[in-house]
Amino acid sequence: MFVLWSVLAACAPSPESGESLPPTLSASGTAVPAELVESYLQEAFQVDDPFERRERVLVATEVFLRSTDVQQADDRAASATFTEIAFSSQRLRLRDPGFIRRSGALAVVGLPDGLGMVLYDLSQPPGDGLLELTRWTVGLSALEVDWGQDEFGVSYATLGNDQAIRVHFLLATRAETGWQVAWPGDEEAGWWFNATN
Repeated sequence: MFVLWSVLAACAPSPESGESLPPTLSASGTAVPAELVESYLQEAFQVDDPFERRERVLVATEVFLRSTDVQQADDRAASATFTEIAFSSQRLRLRDPGFIRRSGALAVVGLPDGLGMVLYDLSQPPGDGLLELTRWTVGLSALEVDWGQDEFGVSYATLGNDQAIRVHFLLATRAETGWQVAWPGDEEAGWWFNATN
């Protein structure tokens, strides 16, 4: 039987840092209120340092994906909630929405604010199933995933400052060591040169 990971929040300040401790993930079955998960994700988007912000957003996004409410929602609803929380941080510089596309325990997430696109393998222990698919997602306006058994293709579009729509594609495959990006279309000049509008 698949055991749903639930989120246990520890909201006491850390004695060393004075910051809130992040929620921990556990298989205990204890449900955590959605507002705690929302607050944790919102706080991650509010971090000032760009490198620390991205790392915190990656962790908080996994907490969000593992929450019971999100696991029960469809991708459209999960994407809308994710985007709403990100924008409620009032720290986003770009208007890019977030995208969540799932199949079983796999989730491809286009992060808001040009923070990249990542794969979460939620069948792995927390923190172990993360793969950066690409960092180049500024202007992300659409994202679709074609799921296969040991591979998946991601088609996505970005809208540039010149209002041109650029289409992108990447292929990820499962290897013995885990998931990997097998073919990033943006690295092929023939692909990206012909993929505008």
